[in-house]
Amino acid sequence: MTCFLCNQQTESHSHLFFSCSFSKRLWERLKPHSKLEGISNDWACIISSIVLKPATNTIWSVIQRLVLGACVYVVWAERNKRSFDKIFSDDESVFKSVVGIFRLRLMGLNLKYTSDVVNAARLWDFHLNRNVHHRVSVLMYKYAGFWLCSDMVILKEAITIGELCVGGLVAENQEPACCLG
Repeated sequence: MTCFLCNQQTESHSHLFFSCSFSKRLWERLKPHSKLEGISNDWACIISSIVLKPATNTIWSVIQRLVLGACVYVVWAERNKRSFDKIFSDDESVFKSVVGIFRLRLMGLNLKYTSDVVNAARLWDFHLNRNVHHRVSVLMYKYAGFWLCSDMVILKEAITIGELCVGGLVAENQEPACCLG
């Protein structure tokens, strides 16, 4: 059977992840944002590289695993949409889907405020509350010109303060009230 993503090669697991020209372009865009530049596009090499690294709680270890999972999920979903529903998404839409899934997963994590977390927040364009001293919750992420806010409690000096932002949606050029310090 011919690959539904590139219509050029015979479809196989190793072809879909990430030898196919479609999924390869997606993976190549995601690798620099995940500190995976040195990893090839061969499925066995990708899995070996990630599995052989110790699974730590560092932000980059978490990002690498989340990005790989989101990418595999979205590539498989795109393949199925093309195969069964005859719906085709372009590269940019698929990329945005991966990034959106990744950011939603990341928003659910409690992150220690470190320089690596701050650098990851800049690279992936998600906001951190700057008043947090011991632990920080990811509050906002940018999507289509808006800041979308989760329902998270802001922790200051390891004491829960009753500041909640309940699903706020704020235009990109405005400062969200929940993130004001």
